[in-house]
Amino acid sequence: MFVILAALLLIRPKMTQINCSQCNTTLNCNVNDITACWCYQLPAILPLDDTATSCLCRLCTLAKINNYLETIYTQPIKAQIAFAKQFRSHDNLIEGLDYTMQNNYMVFSKWYFLKRGTCCKNGCKNCPYN
Repeated sequence: MFVILAALLLIRPKMTQINCSQCNTTLNCNVNDITACWCYQLPAILPLDDTATSCLCRLCTLAKINNYLETIYTQPIKAQIAFAKQFRSHDNLIEGLDYTMQNNYMVFSKWYFLKRGTCCKNGCKNCPYN
């Protein structure tokens, strides 16, 4: 029994408790296996930044991604679509990035529509194609 428990402890990913470098919120980071960490579920939208030295919490990470996307939205629509195209296969919807909840309804973001690549002609709130 002890051998099995010890083996399970060795297999289990090592979670490290750290603080968000921006808001100081405590978070768990899987330093040994990034593919098991919560942040691995997010698309790699942000360019590599030499000043990034530690992890951010989910809210600060999403805020940083959305701030970066605001700079993309200033470009011509064709450039925005071209940038978003590389993320089309990232099909899991992320609250705070692809949509927000308003009155129990999902409201898709401009980013979501850019990733989709076309307008559905339904007059959607954040449609970048209008």
